Amino acid sequence: MTMEVNIGIISDLDDRRASQQMTGAALKHVAGQLAIEIQPTWLTTRALANQAGKDYLNDFNSVWPSRGYRKIYVQLWPQRGF
Repeated sequence: MTMEVNIGIISDLDDRRASQQMTGAALKHVAGQLAIEIQPTWLTTRALANQAGKDYLNDFNSVWPSRGYRKIYVQLWPQRGF
């Protein structure tokens, strides 16, 4: 059975941004090298605005804030730190 890692990425997804394209490509590369499945989920700030959104973060093995979203991350998920 293949290990699955769920990663939440706090950022407003825009497929035209090179940095976001590279993030997806890097995750695919790492998954192949480690023989695991990585499931990235882009989390918009709007989706995290209420308690249900904050609770949703607990479904992820890791949450990565994009540049500019680190303060939001610390406010939403202080017990995990940064």
